[in-house]
Amino acid sequence: MKKSTKGFTLVELIVVIAIIGILAAILVPALLGYIQDAKLASANSSAKTVYTALNNYGQKTLAAGYPIADCTLTNGTVASTNYTSAPVMTTTGVSIELNRNLQIAVNCSLGEDAIGSKWDAKFENGFPVAVVWAKSSGDPYIGAYPNKAEDTEWTLAQAEIS
Repeated sequence: MKKSTKGFTLVELIVVIAIIGILAAILVPALLGYIQDAKLASANSSAKTVYTALNNYGQKTLAAGYPIADCTLTNGTVASTNYTSAPVMTTTGVSIELNRNLQIAVNCSLGEDAIGSKWDAKFENGFPVAVVWAKSSGDPYIGAYPNKAEDTEWTLAQAEIS
């Protein structure tokens, strides 16, 4: 009489493992692409949040009669300025106060995401025209607004609508 056994043969197990390996080799690169797209979309969303915070602050300063001068900000520090439009900003103290207030506006808007983040903004006529944002200085995912970043090599000039 023949003895019956329950279970799979070694050949059947090897075939199943080979099929799982082939599926994993196909799916992993596709999933990595989705992860990169999601991180870039998140960075673009944070850049838009920074843009909105800076725009709201620009509205308040304009309503108060002290519009923000044309300048480029690097993480809240004035990198280059043209103070022709707002005489109140010609003193160093007011410039430091502006940097502090803009940083507070960004921190309040981003919440926990503001910790360690890096952002640059370009102002014209009292309002931001371009913003770039990254979670940290070494983060390859840089978001931008109003032109959304499409890859990891994005600059303030590319974010600006021409």
